[in-house]
Amino acid sequence: MKQYCLILAITIGATFGAPHRGRIFGGDPAAPGQFPSIVSINNPDQFCDGSIISKNWVVTAAHCIDAITSTTTIVAGTNLAHSGGTTHKVTNWFNHEDYDDQTLINDIGLIQIEDEFEFDDVTQPTEFVDPAANATCTVAGWGVTDVVDFPEELQFIEQTVYSFDTCKSFIGDDFTEGQTCAFAQDGKGACFGDSGGPLVCEGKLAGIASFIIENCGAGNPDFYTKPIAYVDWINANIQ
Repeated sequence: MKQYCLILAITIGATFGAPHRGRIFGGDPAAPGQFPSIVSINNPDQFCDGSIISKNWVVTAAHCIDAITSTTTIVAGTNLAHSGGTTHKVTNWFNHEDYDDQTLINDIGLIQIEDEFEFDDVTQPTEFVDPAANATCTVAGWGVTDVVDFPEELQFIEQTVYSFDTCKSFIGDDFTEGQTCAFAQDGKGACFGDSGGPLVCEGKLAGIASFIIENCGAGNPDFYTKPIAYVDWINANIQ
């Protein structure tokens, strides 16, 4: 029986076992500004990632929302976990009303900051794209790596997006059109602390890191929520 793992650090039940919440395993350090929309969600230390979608809104995984408190901060505009960038207080946060914490369907949430992001070369909002099967994309995060538990530098790897049917073959009927999956190779993948982080295709946000199967970099694809499937929901809640 397979295990799902939330890439955040706690375990929940799922159809084939227990998904863990969830470093980029086998990754490389990102260059400054390579991922200008990524943010670190801190409470006080980094526990999830997200992506800037407007002057004062961030999109992330729904299971990351559960850990947010009034003292949570969003850090933008830096590749370093503990220095640089700008820090923002959060004022509003919620997950999708149909989020299922057992199947991880609708694993998407929104965070509003108290002020506004100042856009420049290293801080930019992202647009959404529907990831095509066999596309080469990139996932980034500050999660656990194969070298250290939590790296100071943002890590990334390239992954190939799988087709809907291939993704579904790994987890069964709980897989929906609002999800996708992608794979690099054995020893590479998302891991604990990468939850909510971006899968970037063509410079746009194609996926939100949701869960992995069994262990980090264990030869299975990583699974993502597709934000483009939730454009109407996002627009209705940030306007």
